[in-house]
Amino acid sequence: MKIAVVRKRFSAAGTGGGAERYGAMAVAELIKRGHEITVFSAEFIGKPPKGLHWVKVPCNDYLTFCPPLNFSRQVRKVLNPKNFDVVYSLCRIYPADIVRATEHLHALWVPMMYPLPELAKYLPRNLGISKLERETYNPKNTSIVVTNSNLIKDHIIACYGS
Repeated sequence: MKIAVVRKRFSAAGTGGGAERYGAMAVAELIKRGHEITVFSAEFIGKPPKGLHWVKVPCNDYLTFCPPLNFSRQVRKVLNPKNFDVVYSLCRIYPADIVRATEHLHALWVPMMYPLPELAKYLPRNLGISKLERETYNPKNTSIVVTNSNLIKDHIIACYGS
């Protein structure tokens, strides 16, 4: 199968955190099983292993109020889903066949982190991430959502439905 894997910052060695480690292990296993993998990312750390292609997503975050939303828009400009059997996202982007929820749910994070959440939700960055989250977890844009716990699954269902 031809599989597109999307992550803003991808590390071939899995350095950086849990999502990076998971991404590197998943890609290595997919290559081992004979799949053709193309990683779409703004940054690629390390040397791509044999069998992996990298497409740089041009992403100038200095000129945007919401880097995650900007990355999602830039991915849509360079990734044609028709060229792949599966689009597997390791971050908030849409459309995708499979999205693995790797980041906290912004809809729940804003009320916990800001002293005035009713006002904070109107900050440009928060508006952008909220829009991105709604679109990512919309069944029209994503066929399968993978979570690492039932708690995250329940949070996504509570905030965005099925």
